[in-house]
Amino acid sequence: MITNPNFKIDVSVTEKCYKSKPTPTDYRQMRWNKTKMSLSSFISMVRMGYSYCHIYYGNLRRKNKFLYTQTISIDVDDTDTDLETFYRQCQLKPTFAYETFSNGTGGKYSYRLVYVFKERINIRAFGELYEKICRMTNLDKTKDHCGKVITQLMNGTTYEAKVFRSNRIYSSITDLPVDATEQEQIVTYQHSLLPVVPNVYKPRHSSAIYQPNNINSSKSNQKQYKSNDPDWKKQLESISVPLKVLAESRQEFL
Repeated sequence: MITNPNFKIDVSVTEKCYKSKPTPTDYRQMRWNKTKMSLSSFISMVRMGYSYCHIYYGNLRRKNKFLYTQTISIDVDDTDTDLETFYRQCQLKPTFAYETFSNGTGGKYSYRLVYVFKERINIRAFGELYEKICRMTNLDKTKDHCGKVITQLMNGTTYEAKVFRSNRIYSSITDLPVDATEQEQIVTYQHSLLPVVPNVYKPRHSSAIYQPNNINSSKSNQKQYKSNDPDWKKQLESISVPLKVLAESRQEFL
């Protein structure tokens, strides 16, 4: 976890801002733009009344178009605990939290917690992370779990609303690991490994090229590579770059 108000995140925001809760007509007319902005800019846009959501292919807010997200938002609606009290007592501080348009309705409090991640969260990890955060903040029984819906949009708020910020940027791998992110790291690790190529060498008393028994190839398909062979040089050059990168960043790779 790091604390960085200038951390850049990917988020989709509406083209228009809203001074009050959008109407059904507003929702139907909403258009989205993917943008990369600092955390401070993101919070400012939320306070200006812009709505936000995850990243989708073609900016189409549909489940089958979902690509990834860097935000997980949890709604707390119609509660007797105000945001300031909740934020002060919360052990897993949200990156920022704000009172929503519905705050104060019926004498109750309504607000939203936003957790920002440095990694791109895929659809497999999203639900697990949402549930884990709810358990850690004692919000697993909160009234509305709309934030778990992969196509859910989140409305902004007004400059008069209270906003609390920790500027914490969480990691889905080291801070809040879940099965899906751990499995993905294993797959990423496996894909990063270079294939093992069997050595080709020339026996001392034979002019033939030795090849392992598990490689079936006819003599016509065999090719003896020499140091001055241009094809062999190309192969050496093609693996030299990843080997160099791997050697230079060995600690990070492990």
